Amino acid sequence: MDSNTSLHMSNPDSPRHSAWWWSVLSGTVATIIGIGLTFGLQGWQSGRQQDRMTHDLLTSTLLDLTLTMVIYDDETAKADEFDKALCECYREYLTEGRDSVSAFKQFSNAMHRCYNLGAFNNPVGEYYKGNLETLNAVGDLQVMEFIQTCYSQKERYQNEAAELKSLISECMFQIDNYSQAHPGAALPDVRDYLMKETDLLMRMQVKTALLVTMANQAYSWTQAYMEQIMEMTGISQSEIDSARAARSVIVKSFLERKGEILKERRSKYEGY
Repeated sequence: MDSNTSLHMSNPDSPRHSAWWWSVLSGTVATIIGIGLTFGLQGWQSGRQQDRMTHDLLTSTLLDLTLTMVIYDDETAKADEFDKALCECYREYLTEGRDSVSAFKQFSNAMHRCYNLGAFNNPVGEYYKGNLETLNAVGDLQVMEFIQTCYSQKERYQNEAAELKSLISECMFQIDNYSQAHPGAALPDVRDYLMKETDLLMRMQVKTALLVTMANQAYSWTQAYMEQIMEMTGISQSEIDSARAARSVIVKSFLERKGEILKERRSKYEGY
């Protein structure tokens, strides 16, 4: 650097000195603005992505609760049918002739249909059990509380249904034992034997009536909580319906593919 250049750089009032500082300052400011915009854009994109994930999570949850309500409705009908069939079977046993067993047949069929009450998966409910990540994803404590309440009801219903299943298994065991001990026993004999097991049948009837009450209550509460969640989150019924339609397509595709695989396996082994 020559003496003139050095003189200009050391003199703060020189035009060259002012231009150099302006260049450094503008470059620094531009860098800071660029960094701010970069992180700001990334934060905005991350926020939008999180909002989308939360929306999808809640939509899937509301769909699962909708399907749970369908199950409650279906299982209420089965349990109610079983309760009425048991009462009719008692009436037939006490008031009609020995060979009249039509009500006993209805009772037997209704009992088998009730064997798997409550035997539905609960993967979404497990996701909300003490999961801090889920709580952070949902963000709203009240929404989280509503959802957890719905799944707690579902779990209690499943526990009671499991107890009914145990009683039905005991009833089936009693019938099998009698049939093995009395080979060739006629159906009226089996009916008469079972009707004397009053303690077991009474426990089955009480448990069935309790399940009907619980399912109706859970249905009403789940419906009320869902309406509040939808209002608080802005998720519409049409979005839930769209998610349900999409899931149906996936399930249908899966079942069709499963059928094709089974068909291929059967054709393969038929050649041996």
